Amino acid sequence: MKVKWPSLSSQNNNENFWTHEYNKHGYCYMKKYNLGEDYKKYFEYSMNLFDKHDFGNIMINAFGKLSGEQSFGVNELNSHLGRVVGGNVFELDCKNVNGKQYLAELRFFFDLELEPFTAYSRRGNCNSSKPIYVDFQ
Repeated sequence: MKVKWPSLSSQNNNENFWTHEYNKHGYCYMKKYNLGEDYKKYFEYSMNLFDKHDFGNIMINAFGKLSGEQSFGVNELNSHLGRVVGGNVFELDCKNVNGKQYLAELRFFFDLELEPFTAYSRRGNCNSSKPIYVDFQ
């Protein structure tokens, strides 16, 4: 999980982040499917979902093997990513650093049956009038 679902906060505190994610999302999942109190089941399923949808390779599949910092318009990012994820709904989350807007997260949405949303309106917080910088490491 440190590789696939790390905390992106400046404190880089994974334990607090994962606790938040479980309390916000996992608890309902565990109750809905009567899986008891074993939070490890939720995170195990989450990691399997990550692998099933190949989320780890989305940027490579969308843009190829780019390196360094690149800038894109919102429509350009949406177009490249949309070709890779098909009808799955996603949202761009940006952070502003030193006057530049950086892509911080690419969020996907699933219903309570853990099927991807394919017809749901999400916008994200990126300013469409400014370039979005992506750091391909």
